[in-house]
Amino acid sequence: MATLYLTEQGAVVRKTGERLIVEKEGQELLEIECFKLDTILVFGTVHLTTPALIALLEHGIELAFLSMSGRLRGQLTPPKAKNVLLRMAQYQKGQDPARALALARAFVRGKVENALALLTRQHRNYPERGFDAYRQELQRLLRRIEAVPTLEALRGLEGTAARTYFQGFGLGPAVRSWPSLAVAVVLLPIRSTRCFPLATSWSTPSLPACSMPWATTLTLGFVTVQVPKIRLVTPVVDAV
Repeated sequence: MATLYLTEQGAVVRKTGERLIVEKEGQELLEIECFKLDTILVFGTVHLTTPALIALLEHGIELAFLSMSGRLRGQLTPPKAKNVLLRMAQYQKGQDPARALALARAFVRGKVENALALLTRQHRNYPERGFDAYRQELQRLLRRIEAVPTLEALRGLEGTAARTYFQGFGLGPAVRSWPSLAVAVVLLPIRSTRCFPLATSWSTPSLPACSMPWATTLTLGFVTVQVPKIRLVTPVVDAV
């Protein structure tokens, strides 16, 4: 299953049979079968017809509306299966400190590994830009995850890893400047019963550091983003 990102302003999504068609000004931009989708994220002014919305609900596809800066405005969620025993088991596991810590370690490990993969790719492509020190710090933090004894300590480690990652791109405090990026997107594709499988950091052209045009494609490690076009991205991690 995949996540569809819609960022083409003024585009229209309509339903044809069991497929979704994305159009703008009479030109077809994308055609995709509903069964291939798990989530659709709509940035800015993208329109969906009523039949398309009904098709999303019938196929169990989650829909989220976000601003161009990535702020969540709301979401359309299909009815969930009313499996009471499953929900009770999930809540019981959540009350078990050992189980909660094990799950949290897995989530943080996936986040740090993804950040490390992205910095490693940038270091390979641009070895002169000083990514290696940040890579080594993330590797050190990754080795410490299994030894962290509490959730509070794990949160601290996660915060340190996030700070190291953003500093590697010159987005943290008191760090060197790095060549401009029009968009910086970080995926954390972890699924829960109420959340979409991602967390997004989205920078706008109004920021002083952004000098590249929006009509560009950026490959950042494990995700490719095309702005303002449409891109299909398959989640990397899918944990319950």
